Amino acid sequence: MLTKPSLHALRSLYAVSQGKSWEEIDKLFRDELQKSFEFLAESRDELALRQMQGRVQFIREFLDVVREAPRLLEKLKDSGL
Repeated sequence: MLTKPSLHALRSLYAVSQGKSWEEIDKLFRDELQKSFEFLAESRDELALRQMQGRVQFIREFLDVVREAPRLLEKLKDSGL
């Protein structure tokens, strides 16, 4: 599980996600997520499965934080931070 991002990190993630290059970065992560799911479906190695589950969790949480950055920034702004 990712730790709660700092205000500076949220601002940076938001800024990057609004740039032209974000689509390629997002595609890279989503492609990796798809490959990871395929590996999970096919693998029988317990250690590799656990490692891949961690990878999937990180990618999902990272993309969630990027997607939620505008809302979180607004929430922080409203709280006066």
